[in-house]
Amino acid sequence: MPTNTAPSLPVQIQEIRAEIDACRKLIDSETPRRQLAARIVRECSIEDENIRAAILRFLVELHAWPEARRLFHRITWEFATPTDLITSFIHVPRLIERAARGTVWNGLLQRLHKVFESIPARQALQLYELELGLLLAMERNLEFVRRFDELEKGLNSSKKFVYLKAVRNRLGRQREEVFAEQKVFGIGLSRTGTTSLHAALTELGLDSAHWTNPLTHQVLSSPDFYMFGACCDCCVSPEFEKLFYLYPESKFVLTVRSIDDWERSFWRHHRRVSWAGDMNSFRKSFAARPFQECEIEFALYAATDQVSEAYRAFDERVTRFFGSDSGRLLKLNIADGEGWSELCSFLNKPVPPKPFPHLNTAPA
Repeated sequence: MPTNTAPSLPVQIQEIRAEIDACRKLIDSETPRRQLAARIVRECSIEDENIRAAILRFLVELHAWPEARRLFHRITWEFATPTDLITSFIHVPRLIERAARGTVWNGLLQRLHKVFESIPARQALQLYELELGLLLAMERNLEFVRRFDELEKGLNSSKKFVYLKAVRNRLGRQREEVFAEQKVFGIGLSRTGTTSLHAALTELGLDSAHWTNPLTHQVLSSPDFYMFGACCDCCVSPEFEKLFYLYPESKFVLTVRSIDDWERSFWRHHRRVSWAGDMNSFRKSFAARPFQECEIEFALYAATDQVSEAYRAFDERVTRFFGSDSGRLLKLNIADGEGWSELCSFLNKPVPPKPFPHLNTAPA
């Protein structure tokens, strides 16, 4: 980023994007990342609402947690545009520990109510989604149900309507009915095809969530397993024994792939998103994140010296638990060509007239 003349906003964002991508190619990126984060804070004006969201996203991506939290609090408490409110809500789970989120969410809700009357019509739908997401995040479930019922007709065009409707219906039912549902849990580890499985379950008509709750942006946990018809990714993996008994009609899909391919994909992914290329840097990266993310990754991977050991240990744990009860467990190797035939037979669903999704595949 040049310091003598300020580039236009799109150019400035593109330049930052290019510098972050260049950092990813470095063997030791920690110092360059810190320097880049400091320059972003120093040279980018946060007074312009068109760039504040991008700056915060870049700081989070660079794992510049102190700088990101400072900017987050300025956006949350000093500014009050609809864009700022949405940006703050999205980043709460990444920057604030769970027990402290309620204060922030409540503050956002109060600010939201103040700007409702002045918002343009094109932003009303987004802010209704935000209001419902805040109520759900704070577990004000009765208010969520009441407010959804008031807004339902105006929410029909929302991309999140399927999720909102499904959650409202479950929150309005007896709990024993929800526990008796045939839910689907994708319990495969990261980089085994969990994104593709999530897309396939969605295609089959399930309200499936992947890694985070699409309404609250929090990493999936027990309340979310209750609220959605299917949940996938490694946040579900450590919970499968409990879920087996809590939802006795549920089914489990363990996505798998060859260990060598999985290990290469695992490290490609974490070099890109966690700045980690070995187990030591992996532990350091997740130790700095909110506790729930840290807990998941340490439980699944970080207790071993080699990530391949973690894969084998988890596979053995699942196989030992389910034993011969294959009626509730499907091992699915999407990378090896398995897909609709195996999944639809397992779930007793008709095969869709389209190719099985292959998403979030890493380049060779």
